[in-house]
Amino acid sequence: MCYNMRGRRGVPEEGCDGADEMNTTRRGAAFEDRIYTLFEEQIAEGRFWAKAECCRVFRGKGYYSKDRNSQIVFDVSVEISLPGENSYSVLVLVECKDYSTAVPVSDVEEFWSKLSQVAGANVKGVVASTAPFQDGALRFAESKGFALLRYHGNGDFKWVLKRSPSWNGSATEEEAEAVRKVLTRDPWVSQYYDACFFANGVYTYCSNRMFDALCRLGDDAVHSAFLALASNPSTEPRSRLRLIGKDDIERLAASVVGRIGYEDGPVDLSAICEWQRDERGLMVSQEPGQAPDERTLGTLSFDPLQIRLFGDALDSPRNRFTLAHELAHLLLGHDELLWGERTQESDLEPESYRAVGYEDLKWMEWQANALASALVLPLGGFEKRFLQIAANLDLVDRGFGALYVDNQPTNIATFLTITMRLSESFNVSRQATVIRLKGLGYLNDARERTGLTPVSTMRYEP
Repeated sequence: MCYNMRGRRGVPEEGCDGADEMNTTRRGAAFEDRIYTLFEEQIAEGRFWAKAECCRVFRGKGYYSKDRNSQIVFDVSVEISLPGENSYSVLVLVECKDYSTAVPVSDVEEFWSKLSQVAGANVKGVVASTAPFQDGALRFAESKGFALLRYHGNGDFKWVLKRSPSWNGSATEEEAEAVRKVLTRDPWVSQYYDACFFANGVYTYCSNRMFDALCRLGDDAVHSAFLALASNPSTEPRSRLRLIGKDDIERLAASVVGRIGYEDGPVDLSAICEWQRDERGLMVSQEPGQAPDERTLGTLSFDPLQIRLFGDALDSPRNRFTLAHELAHLLLGHDELLWGERTQESDLEPESYRAVGYEDLKWMEWQANALASALVLPLGGFEKRFLQIAANLDLVDRGFGALYVDNQPTNIATFLTITMRLSESFNVSRQATVIRLKGLGYLNDARERTGLTPVSTMRYEP
């Protein structure tokens, strides 16, 4: 026996053997285990909507049906009780759908029928799926007041996080339409969120917002008292990232390059790699050809500790900055948040971190780019070389900045000459040089204000 093209467990198709059935069953059980683990971890760490002492989470537990006069078993359940009480006041029941095509409205109606049979509690329902939901399923869920969860945890994520941002993240009102599309359409592509949610008209990437909307259905005095006593007051995302400023990054970079005996010219990044190999067992490899994902320039894994670079020669300007970026994650202690990450070309664009929605990830990328810039262009050596070049060109600060560029040919020529010589001196891209000059306050690029030649359009040309 196997399963039809809908990919639905429990819907056999004639002419199939038992191996397919077993594989599908195993896959479904693995998904149920994953959803159970997500709830269990979130509750244990105090990140769930309700206080940990008020919650118990179960896998495959049965609940009494007054209609059947027997138990109905649900994939995952969360019992929420008042502090100090054994009997639960709110029961969250979760049904898991490991489908290859959209979940139909009939499945959601069937789940609602089972929910309505469970007696003795304020019952809340969640349908968790690996696939999108049909529009009718979404409308039915909204009309009956239960939640939908789409999980995509086996995706090709840029960041492999130790803690899922979907279970401690946030979503702005502007993201609501995007979440609705994720819930109802394929394909779903996300670099960091592994789940999205819907409940009571709320579309969000944050599980706590979903549960808040779900569990606040009902306005009687008893229900309000329960919410006040059982809900967790600290469900807003809490940063685990150590926030450091530019001065701290400059000091860290100076310490690192000082440790390898740096004096001037291109920084010997291989010496930093050797130091980290001796200290922590770091392995660095240059892979022939492109990465499986052609956008990826390099990857970092913390377990095992390894940096892999793709495409260009190891000493190319782009690979040098990619290597510095991955080393920066390591030197900044980002293994507290990550199992690993991928660096893409867009990550090396100026201010690219602003495009990241999840707060910890945004600042983590800013830190890595800032430290990478300070490693390949050390403050002391970079300033010394810039001032030498400026003096040779008789460059004078006339109150607009040490290096001022607008649309005047003379200023453009000076800008190109200085950035080219600095790039060659340190074996970095012109883009990295421009970012460093701006960060140190030496470059005033009036073209950015006029939109004539944005710096972000200058990529890796020397």
